[in-house]
Amino acid sequence: MLNHKIPIGLISYSNGEPNKLKLISEISTSREDIKKKSLPKGSERYWAKYVDATPHLIWTLLDVAFKLNDNDDRRSKIWEIFFDEFYVPKENQNKLEEFESKVYFWDREPMKPLSTTIKQLKKKVESEELTIEEGIKILKTRIDHNFTGDNLYHSYRKNYFPLLDHLGLWDDQAYLTELGYELHKKGKLHGATSNTFRDYLAKIFLVEGKHLDLILDIEKFTRNVNVNSSEEARKIAYANLEEKGLVQKNPNRATSECAGKFFSNELQLWVHLGLLNKNGSYYIKNKGFMFNWEEITRMISL
Repeated sequence: MLNHKIPIGLISYSNGEPNKLKLISEISTSREDIKKKSLPKGSERYWAKYVDATPHLIWTLLDVAFKLNDNDDRRSKIWEIFFDEFYVPKENQNKLEEFESKVYFWDREPMKPLSTTIKQLKKKVESEELTIEEGIKILKTRIDHNFTGDNLYHSYRKNYFPLLDHLGLWDDQAYLTELGYELHKKGKLHGATSNTFRDYLAKIFLVEGKHLDLILDIEKFTRNVNVNSSEEARKIAYANLEEKGLVQKNPNRATSECAGKFFSNELQLWVHLGLLNKNGSYYIKNKGFMFNWEEITRMISL
C-alpha cells in the first residue's frame, strides 16, 4: 500500500455532491511506515558510511552469507571465509610477497590487500632490520583471526560489515534480507562487476543508504555559495548537518580533518557510481557540486 511508504490518506466523493465524503484509507503515522532521516543506532551519521568497498566485494560477502548454513556465529564465520578464501587467500598469508586477491576493484582489476604492509616489511628485511622469518611473523600477527584488540583482520571487517548493515542487505545474524537476495541475484545473473549490478547497488545506496538525502542536503547548503574550493564547500555542508543534529558533533576532531576531508569517501563513491561528475573538480565556484541528476533520477527509478 502506498500509505506504508509516505504519510497520505485517500478519500472519495460523488460527482456533484462534494460534501459526501468517504474515507478509503487513513493516514499512516506508524513509526515503521514513515522513514525519518535520523541517526541509526550506534551511528554518527544518518547515511550509510562508505569506506573502500566495491561492487564485487559487496557481492562476494553476500554470496558467502547466502551459501553459509546455520552457524552459531555467522558474522564471524562469514568474515573468516571471505578473508581466507577470497580477500587474502591462505596461500598468501605466510610469505612477504604481494599478491592479487580474488576480489576486484571498481575497474575490474584484482585488489592487492596488505601491499603497503608487505612493502614496509620487505624493506626492513632488505635493510636487515628484520629477518624474513621475523617479517612473516609480524605479518601473521596483523592478520591473526584470534588477535586480542585491533589488527588488520579486524579493521578490514569494520570497514565493510557496517555498510551492509546500514544498506539493509542482511539482518543482525547476517541472513540476507529480501533486498539482499535481490541484489545477490542481480550479481548472479549479470555479474558482480556488470553495469546492471552497479546501477542497482547505486539505487540501494541512494534510497536505503540515504545517500540521496545527503546529496540533497549538500546541494542545498552549497548551492550558489561563494567559496573557492570543494574543501571549503564540504566544511560548510558538514557544519550545517552538525547544527541540525544530523551528524554527531565531535569537539575533539583533529584540525587536519577540519581542513576539508569531509565526505571524501562519499564523493569517490558517487563518482564511481556515475552520480557525480568530475571534470577536473567535483565543485564549481558559485554553482556547487556537479551532481549528475539525470543518472540519479534514472537509478532511483529502476
